Amino acid sequence: MVLSMLAGLLLLPAGCIEDDLSGSSPVDGGDLSAISLSAIVAPQGDRQGSTEAVLTRAGTSIQSTQFDGGEHFYAYFPTAGVRIGNVVGDHITYTTDGSGNTTPATQPYFPAAVTSVTVHAYYPSTITNGTTSFSVAADQTTAANYKASDLMYATCSATRSAGAGTGSGTLTFSHRMTKIIVSAAVGPGVNTITDVRIVGGHRTIDITTPLSCTLGTTLTDANTTSDYITAYTGGSSGSASCAALVVPEAGGFTGEFLQVITDMGTATYSLSSKVLDSGSAYTFNITVNAAAIGLTTAITTWTDGGTVTLVNGGTETLS
Repeated sequence: MVLSMLAGLLLLPAGCIEDDLSGSSPVDGGDLSAISLSAIVAPQGDRQGSTEAVLTRAGTSIQSTQFDGGEHFYAYFPTAGVRIGNVVGDHITYTTDGSGNTTPATQPYFPAAVTSVTVHAYYPSTITNGTTSFSVAADQTTAANYKASDLMYATCSATRSAGAGTGSGTLTFSHRMTKIIVSAAVGPGVNTITDVRIVGGHRTIDITTPLSCTLGTTLTDANTTSDYITAYTGGSSGSASCAALVVPEAGGFTGEFLQVITDMGTATYSLSSKVLDSGSAYTFNITVNAAAIGLTTAITTWTDGGTVTLVNGGTETLS
């Protein structure tokens, strides 16, 4: 009996044995038209009109217009019947090359007789079609932590090319968090800047996937002077340029928001009902004088018409 069963197995076609061992179900024949995706990053809008290129720290312009090479994003295909390699599936992780091209972990293909498929994509790749909340890092002084905080979303339709055996689509990722740019310098009575911290706002927000990656209204992990986002640390010179990502405050933020720590002490800056929009960048140009040490300076006239420039111990001007 055993010998008869073995003999029967030997007579089965090789493909049947592979399908059975893989645990996957057969897919439709299709015509193996590959889905190719390119990816670009929409610039994070600077609502104050500053030029990031003038800032010295590399972290101020990370992935503002393009993914770095070797980054990964998660793509979700809600269209029924998409083929991922040899099986029907709905998601893949892609790797970027720094020039807009991407490589899928496994090649996706159009379903048979389907000319267009929808794609939803999320960065960082830890965000999937089942994710319900997102947190920015508390320490954003490294490129890796900053990138991990840079929630981005894109969607497109990949269209099959007639007779080409392939099809393509372009994902344009938009930043979902708010970017805070700080360019700080010392004034009279102060020698060095050691740290820049965001001490107000939140670090976690609920999000809705798989479709629009909509930001919710639940804000948690409020920052305090003992629970803050570090944008710059370990400085020993008279200037610091840095950037960090925070959760948007569509309803407006009020309270202590930013600290610049110097060799002479800490200067603190507060906001009042300041809306921090998703996908926008806000710039602080700060000159810290001895008169600002130990005090909280209220920023009250900051508008979308120019960057905030604080001088003379906390007097506001707009440039």
